[in-house]
Amino acid sequence: WSNGETTCQQCPSNCINCDHTTGKCLKCDEGYGLDISNGSCTPCIDNTWSNGETTCQQCPSNCINCNHTTGKCLKCDEGFGLDSVSSSCTSCSANTWSNGETTCQQCPSNCINCDHTTGKCLLCNAGNGIASTSGHCIPCTDNSWSDGRTSCLICSSNCISCNHTSGACISCMGGYHLASSNACVACEQGTFSHEGVCTPCESPCDKCDTATGNCLQCSFGHAPNGTICIACNPGTEYNSPAGEKCLACPLGCTRCEMTAGLCLEKEDQGYSWSVLWENPVVLAVVVCTAVIVACIAITGIVLCVMK
Repeated sequence: WSNGETTCQQCPSNCINCDHTTGKCLKCDEGYGLDISNGSCTPCIDNTWSNGETTCQQCPSNCINCNHTTGKCLKCDEGFGLDSVSSSCTSCSANTWSNGETTCQQCPSNCINCDHTTGKCLLCNAGNGIASTSGHCIPCTDNSWSDGRTSCLICSSNCISCNHTSGACISCMGGYHLASSNACVACEQGTFSHEGVCTPCESPCDKCDTATGNCLQCSFGHAPNGTICIACNPGTEYNSPAGEKCLACPLGCTRCEMTAGLCLEKEDQGYSWSVLWENPVVLAVVVCTAVIVACIAITGIVLCVMK
């Protein structure tokens, strides 16, 4: 350009076409805005653009970065999807998300609602827990549950299987039964759990393992043998002090008392002696016959030495 008083001058910097008489720019390089007032070219800052024929324009709505020369969006606000054809930003609908660099994506599998900006699930289908790191939905295992709002939670105490969506117990550990409140309650002494129900120990067992039913303590005169009690042989066996087994009468004793093994009959040098049990309150009158050498009365017991 020239006003006629000088040689022809170059158009202003970044100007590709200017007025030949004034030098004011008519069109700038793309990415530069044309200042109409003074005809200069100004570089477009972030979030603005120009084809060189106008001032710098704002990028499209919800676009945080666009091409400085065309105005096509390169990155949208989070939660808005970038349309690859029109380069416009579209709000992500329910069950979709975008970080602003892609189109709106579907929420993860089994996810009802996710964060529109990160894709991390906020609500999973019931029976699926939210993974704390990835935000994906993970199916709960047999001994865990979730209503979809939390990670998978362990079933209640002493419960080995529960409803995956509500946490209500379905089956309890051995030694417990399922109460009407869906909680596992310990079986009382004298019972054991069988198919989820507390069942009395097998008679004549007084106390059994609440989980297996194996007898731990039998009624008097019996000893445990697995889940049952076997009777001690009267006269030749007696109960051990703890009642856990049957013991043979002492050596040389032909008959013993069941409770403590007290010998009732024993052969010894041609004589035998017997312990005769009597009512401890009203002692029966014992008449010694000719074959009885002597009788000694002890409270509740009469000891006779016989020929």
